[in-house]
This record gives sequence, structure tokens and C-alpha cells, in this order.
Amino acid sequence: MKSAFFVMAGILTIIAAAAAFAGSLDAPTAPGVTNSYKVDDIYNRLNNGTTGAQGTFTGPPSGAIGGTGHTLNEVMGKAPVKDDTSGAVSSDVKAGKTFWGLNKASGIWGPQTARFTDNGNGTVKDNLTGLIWLKNANCWGAAINWTTALTNANSLKGDNTMCSLNDGSIVGQWRLPNIVELQSLIDFAYTSPALTSGHPFSNVQDDYWSATTSVSAPLGAWYMNFLSGMVNNTTKTASLYVWPVR
Repeated sequence: MKSAFFVMAGILTIIAAAAAFAGSLDAPTAPGVTNSYKVDDIYNRLNNGTTGAQGTFTGPPSGAIGGTGHTLNEVMGKAPVKDDTSGAVSSDVKAGKTFWGLNKASGIWGPQTARFTDNGNGTVKDNLTGLIWLKNANCWGAAINWTTALTNANSLKGDNTMCSLNDGSIVGQWRLPNIVELQSLIDFAYTSPALTSGHPFSNVQDDYWSATTSVSAPLGAWYMNFLSGMVNNTTKTASLYVWPVR
């Protein structure tokens, strides 16, 4: 009887020591207010952009509450996911950035959108810049000097008498592009021409005039080489090609 008492006392001593060693299993404090967003707030932010409201943490109520809140699976169902079906890979965007709908063939990093739209009336829209370009990139069939290039571009009209253009545009709406506008067409992933694969333009040549005069040499103007994608300048009496824009 005496030995049984000592055994029981020993067991109670071990249990007490173990509890003292483990300490309290409750969190010392509730989560801070700056981190207190409900799962529902996260879901709504991903689903429709609604900004959640931070609040003081409260424990969940006892018992199930039907029809309220969202599961983590529902939240992740709204989160953006990688889409590399068009050839894009993680290294195509900066580290740490969320990306989806990448379309390497389009020349645009973002939601999948074709870089160019053929309007079916002799014009092509650049969906990246909003500029409208003549589909026929060599309407006049030959290289010409800078002054003539300005005149020809400004005289273009969409009455189906020139360049298969029937967009209803009038004289004065078309012009010779500046060098920045010409350069915006370039896709450095390609050469000869340095345009996005699958572009809808026809008769693309090598060197195209811009309307931008060289500041250091006013008798010259800047031009774009579409074989390499490089910018250069030359005298305005040289013969280059014309690609109107509006």
C-alpha cells in the first residue's frame, strides 16, 4: 500500500514538471491589427479588387455558419496563375511579379492580346500604342528623298485610290512618323524585319524615313532600319522608304 502511494506521487510529480516545462499552449496575444484581414477580405480583393478593412482579431464562433466566408480553395481559385502556353516563361518577367496570360508571340507582356489588328481597310492598328499604320509598307514602290516623303505621307487619303486604302481618311490625317513612333514598332526578338512574328504588314523594306530632323546636322534626318532595329541618321537628299501613320 505504501509503495503504491509513492508510485502515484511520482507520476503526479512528472506530470506537473512536464506542464511547467511546456508552459501555456495559448498564444500570448491576439494577432496585431495591422495583420488582421479576414479570408473573405482576401477573396474579395482577388475577385473584384475590393479593399478589405483591417480589424481587431476575434476568434471564430462556435459551430458551423453556413453560406458565409470562403475556403482557401475558393481564394486560390481567384488568384492569378501562370499561363505559359504561348511560349512565355517565368524569366520573361521581373522576379517577384505576378504574371498571367503571357503571349510571347504577340510582343506584349500582359494579358493575351494580339500586338496588331488588321482593320481590313488597308490599315493596321498597333494595340500597344494606339497608332494606325498603313498596311502596305511600300505604297510608293520605291525609295524617295525626305522632302518627297513628307509630301507623299501628308497627301495620303483613304478613298481606295492609293495603297489599297479605303478607311475614309482625308488628306492631312496621315503623316510621316517621328523616330520614336517608328521605333515603337520594333520587336528586338526578331530581325529582317525586326517586327513581331505574325505581323500583318506587307512589303516591309529596310530603311524608313522619320519626320525627325537631326539637331546636330539639320540637313539630315533620323531613320529606322527594320532589318536590325537600329536608329541612324542620314542626309535628307538620300533615298529611303515611307511608312505613313495617323
